[in-house]
Amino acid sequence: MSARRLILAPMGLYQGVLRQNLAFMDRFRVIQVDYPDAEVEWEMVQAAVPSLPEEIVAKMLTVAHEVRRLFVGEERGAAQLTVTMSTRTLVRWGLLVTTFKGAPNVFEYALTQALTARAEPEQREAIHQIAADVFGEYWQRSAS
Repeated sequence: MSARRLILAPMGLYQGVLRQNLAFMDRFRVIQVDYPDAEVEWEMVQAAVPSLPEEIVAKMLTVAHEVRRLFVGEERGAAQLTVTMSTRTLVRWGLLVTTFKGAPNVFEYALTQALTARAEPEQREAIHQIAADVFGEYWQRSAS
């Protein structure tokens, strides 16, 4: 009896630490899985963090979409970011916003903890600029 395994990575763009040899990789099927539709992702974030205002969830989803678009490279055919935002990271960002509610610059701090602390400085700056542009006046506020 042989065991069957399924490995999923969004858009096939996952980059692991070590390249696996062909004999090992031949044991798996490769399928392409995209991110959930905006409505589904909205429901997932709302279910995980029901206390987040709808306006904030909408802004977070806009940031995630823009980060993903730049990661995949939909413009000019080349990826401009090497970091992307998974649905899990998006939910983590929302949870951290509520955890640090009342802190100064809570959206920025929570985004750093959820995603950009592991990114190169240039990538971190670019992602934070995207978020600042989307959030506008909310970016420097505390969550209420």
